[in-house]
Amino acid sequence: MNKFLIVLPAYNEEKTIHKVIKQIKEAGYDFIAVNDGSTDNTVDSIFKECNYCIGYATNMGKGYAVKMGAEYAFGKGYDWILILDSDGQMSIDDIKQFETTINMNCYEEARIVIGNRLHNAKNMPIIRKLVNYTMSYIISKLANQSVKDSQCGMRAIHKDVFDLDLESNRFELETEMLLKAGKANMKIINVPIKCIYYKERQSKINPVKDLIRFLKCLKI
Repeated sequence: MNKFLIVLPAYNEEKTIHKVIKQIKEAGYDFIAVNDGSTDNTVDSIFKECNYCIGYATNMGKGYAVKMGAEYAFGKGYDWILILDSDGQMSIDDIKQFETTINMNCYEEARIVIGNRLHNAKNMPIIRKLVNYTMSYIISKLANQSVKDSQCGMRAIHKDVFDLDLESNRFELETEMLLKAGKANMKIINVPIKCIYYKERQSKINPVKDLIRFLKCLKI
């Protein structure tokens, strides 16, 4: 059995998740899709490629979906989950980077492996690039470890991280995990991945609400 299970949080991703799941299956990885209260045809898109997913009627947030996926994964005996966004803006080929890293003896103490798009971010919008650099700098200082791209949604998380009393249920969970893992002296590894952006894709992040949640996380 693979050491990790791919967790696909999905909220209104009917246009992309079918293709993402198909690519994951073709690559031979284990996965679970988590339908986070979608109001479109996301579930139908999921069932075109698989017969089972986790789901609930009310949108609870990406963090909650990740927790549900993690609970399922660790209950099945996996040591890691690999969080992969369902919007098609991540390369399935990059999964190999994470698989190799978590299986290397020199990284056996690692508890978070996070993608780094900023090593070659020419496709990233300039404002988002500046925000990522700034937030990554702040989080690195607070976590006392180098986090190159703290906003990257592609990351492998060891089950030990979920013992850190994680409170967040939305996007800020990604920040909370880095900060609490850093403070617990859990090793964080950065791996370079492709930077993919589609202009027609709209971010689900609420600039005001999610900024407030992020600032609250910095006090953890």
